[in-house]
Amino acid sequence: GIGLDSSDSIWHADNSADSIYQLDQSGATLSKFASPSYSPTGIGLDSSDSIWHADNSADSIYQLDQSGATLSQFASLNGGPQGIGLDSSDSIWHADYTAESIYQLDQSGATLSQFASPSSGPTGIGLDSSDSIWHADYSANSIYQLTQQPFIQF
Repeated sequence: GIGLDSSDSIWHADNSADSIYQLDQSGATLSKFASPSYSPTGIGLDSSDSIWHADNSADSIYQLDQSGATLSQFASLNGGPQGIGLDSSDSIWHADYTAESIYQLDQSGATLSQFASPSSGPTGIGLDSSDSIWHADYSANSIYQLTQQPFIQF
């Protein structure tokens, strides 16, 4: 997973290295720390630049500060968190591969909304400046914009 903070630093969750990296715009590593679990997948940053990351193997979502300290953690709903994105209200959106669903959560992990993915392999989530939800789907090899009906597939 990948996300940008308010200073345009790039944050990257590296599943194979069990690490989270901060990079500058040229790709140079600014910082690196071990994930609090062993399989970081999705990553997103909120308006305070807290790092949120999904861990598919631990079935959890973590909130971290920029030094890697865990601020909060909660179990995912169905055991397959992949992508993470945050909207302008700092709601957490996550793609759940196992449940084939997209969830909107508050920062304590309570479900605000949920809907089925238009296909069977949701992995990535991103939100644009208008809070439109963009979702990558591994199984369908497609990208969907989820705020318009019918879903738009690319």
